[in-house]
Amino acid sequence: MTDQTDYAGMANRTLGGQRTPVEERVLLALVALKIMVFCALAVNTRFVMDEFWHFAQANYFGHGFFETIFPEKAVGYAAFFKVSHWIGWDAVSKLLAGRLLTVLITLGLLWLVYAMAQRQGHGRLAAAASVLLLLSFSTFMERAFRLRSEPLAIAFAAAALWVCLRGSDRWRSLLLAGILSGMAFVTTQKAVYFNVALGVALVTTALMVRAPGVAMRRGALLLGGWALAVAGYALSLGGFAPWPVLRALVLGPLDVALNGGRYYPDIGLFVTQTLTRNALAYALCAIGLILTLRAFPRLVDAARVHTVFTVIVTALIFSHDQPWPYVFTMALPFMASYGVFALTRLATLPRGMVVATVLGAAILLPSLARNLAYIGHDNRAQLSVLRTAEALMPSGAGYFDGIGMVPTRDMAPRVWLDARGIDETLYAGADSLVAQTFQTAPPEVVIETYRLTKLDPLLGPILSESYLRVADNILMQGALILPGETRSFQVLRARAFVVVARGTTGPACAQVMIDGLWRELPPSLDRGHYLMRSCDDAGNPVWLIPAEQAGRLPISTPERRSLFVGIYQY
Repeated sequence: MTDQTDYAGMANRTLGGQRTPVEERVLLALVALKIMVFCALAVNTRFVMDEFWHFAQANYFGHGFFETIFPEKAVGYAAFFKVSHWIGWDAVSKLLAGRLLTVLITLGLLWLVYAMAQRQGHGRLAAAASVLLLLSFSTFMERAFRLRSEPLAIAFAAAALWVCLRGSDRWRSLLLAGILSGMAFVTTQKAVYFNVALGVALVTTALMVRAPGVAMRRGALLLGGWALAVAGYALSLGGFAPWPVLRALVLGPLDVALNGGRYYPDIGLFVTQTLTRNALAYALCAIGLILTLRAFPRLVDAARVHTVFTVIVTALIFSHDQPWPYVFTMALPFMASYGVFALTRLATLPRGMVVATVLGAAILLPSLARNLAYIGHDNRAQLSVLRTAEALMPSGAGYFDGIGMVPTRDMAPRVWLDARGIDETLYAGADSLVAQTFQTAPPEVVIETYRLTKLDPLLGPILSESYLRVADNILMQGALILPGETRSFQVLRARAFVVVARGTTGPACAQVMIDGLWRELPPSLDRGHYLMRSCDDAGNPVWLIPAEQAGRLPISTPERRSLFVGIYQY
């Protein structure tokens, strides 16, 4: 007898003896409730910095990558996000469409978790309980909808594993699994963890039954499918010159993997964070894995493959040198079924059914409470900034924030200001791409973020002399002139300016010193430094702004808001 029968029997005992429609409906209702909360969080939750950067890469898919831009990492995810760019009509709608598209991918992943649990030998209720346990991990509920490469890569990897569980010795299945594994890899190179885990699982489980020929066949077909996906990626982006694409795909992330962690010495706290917030759920998964490993020789082949895959992926993910919170979502979908198995084994003990029910409630109820509290971390301030910034930028105009927050515009310069990017930019100083761009082709709009603040030694003088805060977190070329003040203003490119009273669209008065004399504002100002003063009779502060923006500025008192404070600690 295999453990397949044992799994199903234990599942029924854990979930209330013989399965009844009431039990099934309650469990499905809880899963449905969790999915609805997940969808609400996806639309409502504040965006993290990486989401903007990942999502904006779709702007360059097909007209930039490996032509003028050589990315350090795989960019297969950009093709996925391109769909959201087609669906949306402005910056906000594109981002929210991206979140909802990621939700659809995650729903597909939930079905795969359910299907794989059944292939392991779980009954329908236990398989559904595996989905519910996964949705009870705060790490999964709060990160799985993020606009990053991981959700798509996880879906590809889970699909590859599911294909193998259905028919690990059919050549079509193995080849398809390899292709899916390769697609995960060209989505993000971290998917190499999935690739290695699946290959080792298929080969070692064959060797356990002393079938070296089967092991070689499995490995060869899996690797062949993987190579087909990678070759397709290189040819689609590189055309008749695929080698630079392959070189970037393989060598590009090595430097990041070897040196990137030193910029974040305290990042290990996120391991502690996910473990402490989900301690009971993790403990059940660990116990279930241990119990499964003890019964490993008696498992059916599908359960063995899944177990080896899960152990390897979990070990690699939790030893990753840059364990950002979203990284753990790569392991959780494969761990969840083992937590349910621990409950099924517990239910076979005297009074174990009561204890298992209490443990399940102790995981689910606090999880729901945390989900509801998380709704408070909304994205309204972020989206308001995006709407205003987009409205102030003419079509084709550039902007800069070091993050890529406006997906309808190209960021200029295209520089990712993570800790490493900030360090390299400050080290290069006036020779950096950022400094040179502000001198030669200054962006129309600058969005203030905490990352931009770290470039104050480099950009501070330019921003203070040439840019004006016209809305919350938004700077535009111009100047604020206070009553009785004479201030210096650097014109970065020749253009016409007008003067308005601050916070209104009404005209005001300012003078400019030219050739040593105070004059009325001319039709256009050339590049260079000028002295400006207000001549507004009412003594109001005035704005000097580009003429094309007259009448388009928001009527408000602009502030600088913290758009990303505590973004990973909520």
